[in-house]
Amino acid sequence: MTSTITLDRPGPTTGFRHVLRAEWTKFRTVRGWVLGTAAAALAMVVVGLLGTAGGGGAGHGAAPSVPKGPGGEAVNDSFFFVHRELEGDGSITVPVSSLTGVTASGPQESPAGVAPWAKAGLIVKANLTQGSA
Repeated sequence: MTSTITLDRPGPTTGFRHVLRAEWTKFRTVRGWVLGTAAAALAMVVVGLLGTAGGGGAGHGAAPSVPKGPGGEAVNDSFFFVHRELEGDGSITVPVSSLTGVTASGPQESPAGVAPWAKAGLIVKANLTQGSA
């Protein structure tokens, strides 16, 4: 005996749209999967908001910390570069007649004067490219 089965919907029963609809229907009907996906999405949003809203070090709304010198006093570095090329063998002589500046004792306090450990120096590099010897 031979029996015939008729499908309720026309067209092929395989294909991407059919498989996608079947998987979506299966996903919706399992309550734990929907709740788990919603909880995971909520957790990602909460972690993102906590990461951006959390306080922290400098750059996150806090006052920048002032570097401390050898005696514990605040340091405020000030410097500039002078570029001169030296071809071949040569010598460099730099007279330091005086050091002037301000002594930073806090973020708002900067009286005139120089810290006793202040120094002047030279930087000698092979060329002007970053990372050169």
